[in-house]
Amino acid sequence: WIWSRARRLAITVAMVAHFLVSVKDAGKDNNNDSPTNGKNIISNEQVCSSLISGTIANTWEKLSPDILKASYWPKEFSSNVNFTHWIDDLFFKYYHIHQLRRSSLYPADPAATKELLRIISNRINYLNNETSSFHPPLHILVTGGSVTLGTKCGTNPVGIPAPGGKEFWVNTPCTWASRLQNLFNEALFKNKSVVKVTNIAAGGASSEIAKVVLEYQLMTEEVKKVQPHVVIWSHAPNDAQESDMNAIFYTHLPGFVNAARNLNLCDEQLPMVIMLEDFYGYEDYSRVNMLSGYLSKLSSWYGLMNVNQANVINHELWSNYDNSTRISYILGSEFELHSGMGNHVGVAWTLFFNFLSAFTDSCTDGLLGVGIPASSMPLKFLGPYDESGSYRMIQSTWQTNQDRARNHCSKQQMSKERTEPCTYAFMANAMSGVNNVAELQAKMAEVLTASDGWDASGFPKKQPKIGWY
Repeated sequence: WIWSRARRLAITVAMVAHFLVSVKDAGKDNNNDSPTNGKNIISNEQVCSSLISGTIANTWEKLSPDILKASYWPKEFSSNVNFTHWIDDLFFKYYHIHQLRRSSLYPADPAATKELLRIISNRINYLNNETSSFHPPLHILVTGGSVTLGTKCGTNPVGIPAPGGKEFWVNTPCTWASRLQNLFNEALFKNKSVVKVTNIAAGGASSEIAKVVLEYQLMTEEVKKVQPHVVIWSHAPNDAQESDMNAIFYTHLPGFVNAARNLNLCDEQLPMVIMLEDFYGYEDYSRVNMLSGYLSKLSSWYGLMNVNQANVINHELWSNYDNSTRISYILGSEFELHSGMGNHVGVAWTLFFNFLSAFTDSCTDGLLGVGIPASSMPLKFLGPYDESGSYRMIQSTWQTNQDRARNHCSKQQMSKERTEPCTYAFMANAMSGVNNVAELQAKMAEVLTASDGWDASGFPKKQPKIGWY
């Protein structure tokens, strides 16, 4: 990685060992990105009435057939009875709505949720009306480690072979991130590309590394064209293994939240930041519990949406720890760090449920005429908690952050230019062609004129990762 653990943040040249995955719009293959000839303008209220059916329970039940159909991936096996029966069984036995409710730890911010519905409404209007101005899809950016990247996400108990004979299925539609996009566009929006999910997960990435990726915007130009409206954090497996848990709590987690929110500093509601704790078979459960507590405190402090997919299935997994058949049936794999297809399907369902819950609450509030009370200061500018902080310092920092942001945005609006970090940065792994010491040396030779002790070092998989040290 870009630094050794002993010399974190001491380096001046940043490179992230990472491959960016830009998930294609699920509806793109059907030419659903182009506007149709419809003339109806759809408002937030009409989006609510067309998508939401009363309570979340009613909405979930109504959408269940479409959710299952969108979950039969790979599509070539959608007629495989063993495969579809397994997916159906997972859905009704282990991800019933009563279990899914256990995943909702902290709700989404209502003002931010209302903004998401507005973006969805604008996107649908664009797709339905050829005379309307262009509106991009709702953009969800996912950060995480190898679990989120999709390592072993194709493992399953029903004999579905991996595409191309690959063992790990990394960066394919079997990841939960890709499945989430599919659920939105196929199940909810009836094969229209209303939502785009971009997965920038990287093997071994922790909150510390993700902060740098976001801060320096180490993304392709395609991704940066539309800043994310939602950022999903999914680094629990790696953060739980960090040696300094205090640094995770006091530095890296707040640093990530700040970097995510600053992706669009001048929007006081977005991006919405979601903390996701999915299941990972890390045997030191004391550390897992400690990190869960940290995420709870962090979400409470910053007003973040907190989703814990592990809560949905933990009791079933713990009670069957010695039953490898049952474990494999639920996870798609053994009880291990990199779970199989069953867990990726379950994470997608869990997040989709929580999005729908937030939309349902917002729509219900709107129908009842429940307004959103104005806050003295937007939560976006709330500073981090501190070991020795005071309430006066909280207020002072909050006010200073707000004033600085508004001053910056005012100047940016007058200049009509967006300020971006100026860096030489690239992603590195097997797919990007920079995966070993020789390849990194060759890449740096393209621009390097002199070096005072810096050199390529590291390994493609194990620590320390390939980097310029």
